[in-house]
Amino acid sequence: MFLLYIGAYSLILLVIWWFFIVARLHSYKFKNFSTHIPKATNALFFILLFLSLLGLFFIFVIDGRVNSVNVFQSNDEEATIEETYY
Repeated sequence: MFLLYIGAYSLILLVIWWFFIVARLHSYKFKNFSTHIPKATNALFFILLFLSLLGLFFIFVIDGRVNSVNVFQSNDEEATIEETYY
């Protein structure tokens, strides 16, 4: 499941960053029309970079590991409780 998450996330990032590169090239082409275009594309670059790294962090941290805890019941038998995240 982990590889599926990484693959889907990489595909989505590829599309988003491709649109950003196209917008960046157009901003160089039309930078004489407005002084705000380079500033906006620089801000968009840092926002996309932050969100890309944050998404990878979340995929690696929330990977669906199974946590288990051993507890004792009232009749002194040990039982295992498993906790899963989907």
